[in-house]
Amino acid sequence: MKGTILLVLAVAGVTCGPDPVPNSVALIVRVLDLSENPVAEAEIYIAGNIALSTDDTGEIKLPITGPEGRRVHVRVSCPEGWIPAGGDTREVAVQFLHSLDSTAKQSMPMKIQFRCEPKFREVLLVVRTNGRARLPVRVLGMNAAVTDDNGVAQAVIKGVPSDEFEVVIDTSDHPALRPAMPTRRASIPENNQILIFDQKFDMHDKKSDPRKKKRTRPRLPRRI
Repeated sequence: MKGTILLVLAVAGVTCGPDPVPNSVALIVRVLDLSENPVAEAEIYIAGNIALSTDDTGEIKLPITGPEGRRVHVRVSCPEGWIPAGGDTREVAVQFLHSLDSTAKQSMPMKIQFRCEPKFREVLLVVRTNGRARLPVRVLGMNAAVTDDNGVAQAVIKGVPSDEFEVVIDTSDHPALRPAMPTRRASIPENNQILIFDQKFDMHDKKSDPRKKKRTRPRLPRRI
């Protein structure tokens, strides 16, 4: 009887032992923009190798192998025209976390998040010239707009934040306007903004210019 009892206990120890430790866990990578909107077509690299691209929900799910505690580098490559915000690399440690649900057979997925922001910002340039029409507006040396009959011109400027640009109101065809060729310098802001360039002009009358008045010679006494 003792031999039988020992045999039963040995079998029970084999069949009722702890579950084997899993060797992989799901990793959910989520990519959002600065407004919490999902970013699709962002490429995710695991340990330097390309995995997949995010879908319309901005997510990708892929398996990460153990052992538990293994550290894995995850990198994001944002879509064209976008750049990572807050870094492009995360390091995760493999963890096999189980749900409180005792019937769950798989580990809970790990989650990490990246953010992408537009590489370029837009500035809406509004030039107002107190009614002076048909004045070209040049940005970085190129014609960007012309003031209308109300003396207003608009142009959209794209650039990388902190990049500087120069705005010139071209008065070369209107030599009587003062100031001549007024210029402003600005830089691309971190957020899309409206830049207003107000410039008043005066007419320069050459005939009334005191600097060009003819000097009158004093009359000298004449001999009789």
